[in-house]
Amino acid sequence: MLVIFRGTYEGLYVYTSSLTLGIPYSGLLMAIKEPLSLDHRLRTVDDLAKALTYKAQVLTQQSSANTSLSHMKLIVDCFEFQTQDLKRHIITCILKIEQQDAHISKLPIVLTHMDMTSFKYLVDAASGQVNAILDWDGAEYLPVGRNFQFVEHLFRYMTRDGWEDSEDREVLGSFFYQRVCQHLVSQGFDGSDFTALEREKTLGTLIYYVPKLLEWKEGRAERYLRHFFSFLGREMTRTGVLHAFSTLDVAAHSSDLGCSTINAFSPR
Repeated sequence: MLVIFRGTYEGLYVYTSSLTLGIPYSGLLMAIKEPLSLDHRLRTVDDLAKALTYKAQVLTQQSSANTSLSHMKLIVDCFEFQTQDLKRHIITCILKIEQQDAHISKLPIVLTHMDMTSFKYLVDAASGQVNAILDWDGAEYLPVGRNFQFVEHLFRYMTRDGWEDSEDREVLGSFFYQRVCQHLVSQGFDGSDFTALEREKTLGTLIYYVPKLLEWKEGRAERYLRHFFSFLGREMTRTGVLHAFSTLDVAAHSSDLGCSTINAFSPR
């Protein structure tokens, strides 16, 4: 058997595999007594950046998100939100994506894992190396960035009160985008269109979490979405994803390709 279904954890499916070494990243976090070292986490981030851009291809046929956006609007219209502010944020975001749909950048496409939670990739406990990514059922060829919301679990963690940033959140986030840029450039693509990457990340976040409003209990999906928009607001104040490197020597992990800064896609 390629993978073994271990059950569910708060609505998420948990798998392991007898064909590769390693444990789910979430399991590692729950098992350790001391925080993982920065080098350990950088290794995991590095491997995921490579996996999420692996064998990028030219987008030969323009795709539209209109069907997914229409479905999300129906859910939002009928759902009883705890606060109307969140509903307005989601609707504004959907409308902005619709307006930009005809002007989608030429991002390459990759085989995209649509449910890549931290339960789905197995890492080496000692080094942080990603040994396997499980449960590819439902994967599609989509623009790079559509599933980047799952990488946030490496930079932040969810509590009952909402998202909390890890101590090294900016360093890890900057390193992730630096490596994404490098992997795209090495395959002959423009690695500097971070606005387009953030648009795809925002679209992927809505596609994943809006249906969860109807599935998850105790307002958990609302907490994820609320803090996602809060995070976007903070990102708008940043000068760029690479500024954190001024305080960290990452020469062992990457070389400077002069990637441009990021402007987060945020509803206005």
